[in-house]
Amino acid sequence: MLRWAVATGLPMPMPALGWASNTLLATAQDSGMQTNDYPLRHFDALAGITDGELIIMQSALNVRAWKPGEVVFPEGDASSELFLITHGAASLRLHMADVNRSMRLVTLSPGTLFGELALLDQGSRSATVAADSDLRCYVMTYEPFTHLRADHPALAIRLMSNLGRELSSRLRRATRTIYQLEG
Repeated sequence: MLRWAVATGLPMPMPALGWASNTLLATAQDSGMQTNDYPLRHFDALAGITDGELIIMQSALNVRAWKPGEVVFPEGDASSELFLITHGAASLRLHMADVNRSMRLVTLSPGTLFGELALLDQGSRSATVAADSDLRCYVMTYEPFTHLRADHPALAIRLMSNLGRELSSRLRRATRTIYQLEG
């Protein structure tokens, strides 16, 4: 390859991995994402996907931003979107009707996903999520998710398997917490 580049005077062709990385970076910059944001490749929900699948996944996502205090979605909302935090932090809060206040359950940080239940089952939101700081997320709505399932079933299966693993982990932690509270 180097001999070809020297003989022709042309630059060496870019390897596929380099091309894919450059394409993702350009797409992120064009869409408003900062290159210092948490990389899409590192989300557990995307474990095991190929570089080509990562590009397909990128095309199914939008980028959204919220200012501190803005509500991403309220408890009971009917939206069905999956959020992948790339920058900032958000709090997941649950309304406690008996004392008429909300309780923060967890702070979500870059690399965390939320909203997957509503994407999978079209049910209403079980909690409120609000930005604690400037927040940026990749967002997948239901329509691109259905196209992904139809057009790229292997990628959709891998995504759903990873989401299942994430949900399983959360359920195990919740079970341990309940056990500790009762003990």
